Amino acid sequence: MTDLIAREAVRWIEGRGERPFFLYVPFTAIHVPLVEEGRWQEANGHLADPAKRLRAACSTHMDDTIGQVLGALERKGFREKTLVIFLSDNGAHAPSANQGGPYPGDYGKLMVGNDNRPLRGYKAGVYEGGIRTPGVVHWPGQVKTGESTAVMHAVDWLPTLWGLAGVKAAPDRPDGVDLWPVLSGRSAADTPRTVYTAGVGFRTAAIRHGNWKLIVTRKAGGKTTNRELYDLEADLAEAHNLAEAKPGVVEDLMRRLEEVSARDNDAVVGK
Repeated sequence: MTDLIAREAVRWIEGRGERPFFLYVPFTAIHVPLVEEGRWQEANGHLADPAKRLRAACSTHMDDTIGQVLGALERKGFREKTLVIFLSDNGAHAPSANQGGPYPGDYGKLMVGNDNRPLRGYKAGVYEGGIRTPGVVHWPGQVKTGESTAVMHAVDWLPTLWGLAGVKAAPDRPDGVDLWPVLSGRSAADTPRTVYTAGVGFRTAAIRHGNWKLIVTRKAGGKTTNRELYDLEADLAEAHNLAEAKPGVVEDLMRRLEEVSARDNDAVVGK
């Protein structure tokens, strides 16, 4: 799949004229089941653990094919005027994740999950290890070299790209913020914002405002069974629950959670 996706992306780029374009390249790597040719495993022969070597081989393979896509942009003369964004959708599986997972077939009993430390938690959860991922933005002459730690959510990409394309979003659109001024280094992200994350089946939910983050766990029917409050600036690992010590902060975040989750559909627990 990695080679197939890259080949089609390269073919698409090379067949284009000069008109502006948007190309979405959703590699399935790195995702179970992992199947990699010997050369990618050999490139990671320094890793004795076969599970780690296989996972690294998948990463190396994807890295190579991304280079092929960027090479196509170079050959067409598009590179200098193309914004390239590399993203991940979630944190890694727990280390105990089986290689095959729920997929049919026998892929061996390798535990190919990973460790998200210093972040807590894994894929499908609402701790930072499940939802905080790195991203790379590259555009020669437009983006300065550096690092941004601004709070950004997946829903921000639509208004951000709309803004770059000169499209005006509907004034009543509730989701997302145009963060291009922050990403391009032209302004600072100095205004606290509220970010909402719903867990699988809406059994858990997280609401963040500024550096405070509240995680709520619910049973079927919507009854809250647990509340966890973390100061992400001081406790990125989410190790110290401050819910009892900061009832006022919990109350404020619960109000924000109720407001934003009211826009969810009827599948939400408690509706």
